[in-house]
Amino acid sequence: MARINKNKVFQELDIQFDKLVKATKKDIYKKFGIEYDPKTGKILSPIGWIRPILINGNEKLGKGVYTLSILPTNKYFTVHINGEMILVKGSCPCHCEGCYATRGNYRYQSAIESLGRKTFLCYYHMDFVERAIMAQIEADKIHILRIHAAGDFFSLEYLEMWKRIIKNNPDTVFWTYTKMRDFETAFDEFENAN
Repeated sequence: MARINKNKVFQELDIQFDKLVKATKKDIYKKFGIEYDPKTGKILSPIGWIRPILINGNEKLGKGVYTLSILPTNKYFTVHINGEMILVKGSCPCHCEGCYATRGNYRYQSAIESLGRKTFLCYYHMDFVERAIMAQIEADKIHILRIHAAGDFFSLEYLEMWKRIIKNNPDTVFWTYTKMRDFETAFDEFENAN
């Protein structure tokens, strides 16, 4: 009877497990029709390679609470997309006095650029945004998601996108605040959203 080298078997299992884990995220994004680069952690969007749509935590919320933020207020912002300067309108119906999303880190051009690209994608490539969020929830095993640390629901179509995402992810808790009176009770039908 041949002797089995247990250490070698376990090493091979570890290698196979590592390959499986690394391939899983790429495979999940592929399932949603999105190219994922495991080396950079970026996804290929209609405007080029970007970081994933959702951000893991911030100073206030902490790690593990993912957020999507888009441009606040009703003002226009200059954003660089594919080497061009493009005006992108904020997502809110008004400019609320004292809005925290117009202060602090949100004032920096790098934050405006990041939020502007996401806002642009939400306005003009909503199907991609929906697939990217669904893929990221699955790939990163997201359990808590705050919709709009900055920004608001800018259309019924956008709200319906979020309803589909919430419905298809019953194990993720979603919460949001809105100034859009027509949408205040939009998520009441879902047990995993407020």
